Amino acid sequence: MVSNKFEVNDEIVAIQYTKMQIAKVQIESAIEMLFEGHHPVSVHTVGQAGFQIVRDIARVKNLDVLMKIERADNKFWRKANYAWSFCKHALHDSEDIFPGFKQELNELSLFWAIHLYSHLGGKVTAAMAALSSLVMTKYPEMWNYSNPNVTSEMIEASKGLTRAEFLEVGRQMIALARVKPAYAEN
Repeated sequence: MVSNKFEVNDEIVAIQYTKMQIAKVQIESAIEMLFEGHHPVSVHTVGQAGFQIVRDIARVKNLDVLMKIERADNKFWRKANYAWSFCKHALHDSEDIFPGFKQELNELSLFWAIHLYSHLGGKVTAAMAALSSLVMTKYPEMWNYSNPNVTSEMIEASKGLTRAEFLEVGRQMIALARVKPAYAEN
């Protein structure tokens, strides 16, 4: 389902990418992996790699929206950062066991990655629009930056669509965007 299919050939070609292009590929791939039902750890690892890039760029550019996002819920960010660190490091904690991985963490982290990506001037793709729409439907209070506990409350309260419905609607939205290319990125 990945929209940016990479063509393999026998020629050795050096392909150059900007950090934003790499973030786009990682975020979009993670979204599509999420909707296809891939393992949540793989989705998290790929998505957080893209999120880290846009977060770093936003920090370098002193983007105000990043500060609002980070202040929104410290508990959520501690969980997201712990999961991300756990998935990529083992030097000091090689025998540790992750205490539990909530799949909603991926939905919300990817939502915020898309939010930063678009604020940095990135063009939102069909997959990004599908996930953003579904997250805003599932968590309508997402836009309340002033409540410091809103994100943790949303994870705990999961309302609206069931997990299976959420993933199916996401797959259908991306498929529709590909059939109707006016809605999707060229």
